[in-house]
Amino acid sequence: MLDDFVLPGAARARHRLGVGLDDGRAHHRDGPLRRTAGLELEQALTRRLELLARPFGLTSVGSRSRLLGHGAGVLRIAAATLRLKHDQAFPAYSAAMQDRDLKVSEDRLWALIEERCQAGADTKQIDQRIWDLFGETWAVMFTDLSGFSRRVEQFGIIHFLQIIHEQRKLLLPIVERHDGLLIKEEGDSFLILFRRVARALDCGLAMQRACQKVNERRKPEEQILLCLGIGFGEILRIADEDAWGREVNSASKLGEDTATANEILVTAAAHAALAGRGDIKFEGIGSTSLGPEENFRVLYT
Repeated sequence: MLDDFVLPGAARARHRLGVGLDDGRAHHRDGPLRRTAGLELEQALTRRLELLARPFGLTSVGSRSRLLGHGAGVLRIAAATLRLKHDQAFPAYSAAMQDRDLKVSEDRLWALIEERCQAGADTKQIDQRIWDLFGETWAVMFTDLSGFSRRVEQFGIIHFLQIIHEQRKLLLPIVERHDGLLIKEEGDSFLILFRRVARALDCGLAMQRACQKVNERRKPEEQILLCLGIGFGEILRIADEDAWGREVNSASKLGEDTATANEILVTAAAHAALAGRGDIKFEGIGSTSLGPEENFRVLYT
């Protein structure tokens, strides 16, 4: 196996030229190219072996043919020796690295939270580590369908599952076109992230207009009645699994609890980030239970 690693290019060249290395000498079975091809291949292999041997402190001795004849075996022994020394010197390190989670994962977050729970923990330092690992700035969109409980009670859960399915088919392609990241689905709700709050708003407008267009030809019980909340700011993003933070909570509160069908509500932070949008008007709707900042309704047609 090490021979294949040491001489992968050589094997291909040997196959093309018909050159063998079984006795440490290059030869060509067709005759005319024997001397030139054999010499070039031998020189190339010699350079490869010498370069590979150098990190092990080995030097070539004797003729090139001797190096070619025994180089692979020498390197095999050297590599095995190196692995043995590594395993003897760093067994605990090697074992620990196999179990260590070095990804931006939920397990890693909760491991840090567990450290924070310990008596005498430096919570300020741990909090900084968490924000360094997971903290990112995103626009957060939370969606909801109006009248879930009432319509399930009236028409049954299977009917509403169909509405959820149709919502996915209608809205997720719009999210994709606006570069949104679908982080989570919970029942009839989406948690979606956008790099820029302007893209989140444009996506929200397109989603609402698409729903209204579809609803024009549907019976009331089959309509997709979308509610939207948008926040913006620094959050804890757990890869593509989840997101936490004040603006996540605020977007959820606006989208799920406050907005009515066809509405887009934005937090104070999102409103401030959209200050340059002259094509959009807003009206204040007051604060929510999550804080004193005023939230806003997007006025659109």
